[in-house]
Parts: sequence; C-alpha cells; structure tokens
Amino acid sequence: MDRRMKKVVLWVIITTAVVGLAAYVIINIIAEIGESVGWVPIVVGIGVITGIVIWRKVVKRKRRREKLMNKYRDEELVKELMNGSFWKGQTYDQLIDSLGNPGEVEERIEEGIIKTKKKEIWKYDKQGGNKYGLSITLENGVVVRWDKKT
Repeated sequence: MDRRMKKVVLWVIITTAVVGLAAYVIINIIAEIGESVGWVPIVVGIGVITGIVIWRKVVKRKRRREKLMNKYRDEELVKELMNGSFWKGQTYDQLIDSLGNPGEVEERIEEGIIKTKKKEIWKYDKQGGNKYGLSITLENGVVVRWDKKT
C-alpha cells in the first residue's frame, strides 16, 4: 500500500471514529432544533456548509494547478506533480512541487558531498524513531533512486 493510500485509510478511520463519538450528541442537538424550528433550515444549512467546503477544496486545487502550469507549461508534467508522483531525473523543484518539502527537521534531509556530487536523501512518511516510509536520493539536485517501504 503506497503512502497516499495509507494516509487515506488512516484519515477514514480517524474521521469515522470522531464522527461516531460525536454522533450521539450531535443527533440529539439536531433533533431538538429540528423539533423546534423545523427540518428544512437544518438540511439547507448542512447542504450550504458542505457545498462551501467542497468549493474551497476545488478552488485550492485549481489554483495549485494553475500555478504549476504557469511554472512548467507542460500538461503531462503538471498532471504527474498533482498526483504526487516522483521519478528518476525529476528535479529538486519538481520533487518539492510533487511531494512537498520533507520538512524543516534536519534529520529529514541527509546531505553529503561525494567527489564532485552533492548527495541528499529526502525522507518522507515518518513511521517512528528514525524510520521513514519513503527515502528519495538526489544527486546534484536530480532524483536518482528511492526506497519505498510497504
């Protein structure tokens, strides 16, 4: 299972737990309000809030896509970056635009100079201690290999 899928599964589990724990209280509050003011305003309100949340996500994704298109001017490249892909030959900037910066924490980027090469290992998806689900090696600012734990 890849990193994104693990995050989606974890997000679903956490969301389900939070919703499940809060459901009893929320249902009782909504039932009391529904009995006093009617159900139509409640349904409309929930629909409006849901629509706003979805609209904001769509706008954010659209702006990110426009920014990447202005920067790279390549439809296929932008599609791969939007999907969080990485590959051999990918540049430093493309990797940041795809997966983000591995973080401000020093141990998430290992740096070294080997003869005429600058070597960096970027670590993503911390799994505890000094273990990461994904390590990407860059030489002179270009991806040369990666190690993805499953």
